[in-house]
Amino acid sequence: MSRIVIIDDDAQLLEILTVIIGQYLPEASIFTADDGMEGLKLIENQKPDLILLDINLPSISGHTVCKQIKAD
Repeated sequence: MSRIVIIDDDAQLLEILTVIIGQYLPEASIFTADDGMEGLKLIENQKPDLILLDINLPSISGHTVCKQIKAD
């Protein structure tokens, strides 16, 4: 089963992406976060197969999240 993490501060976009991905990959587990820190926690706990990451986030930027993921 695939695990997908979506990190975006736009709640409407999170919902749209969750619905669309769920239609095409019904077996996938989809986890969402609305800020970078929460997203990093999800990534650490879920070990996702795919991460969809917004660059402009309120707490820490998507660039910083990306650097942290690469460092781990």
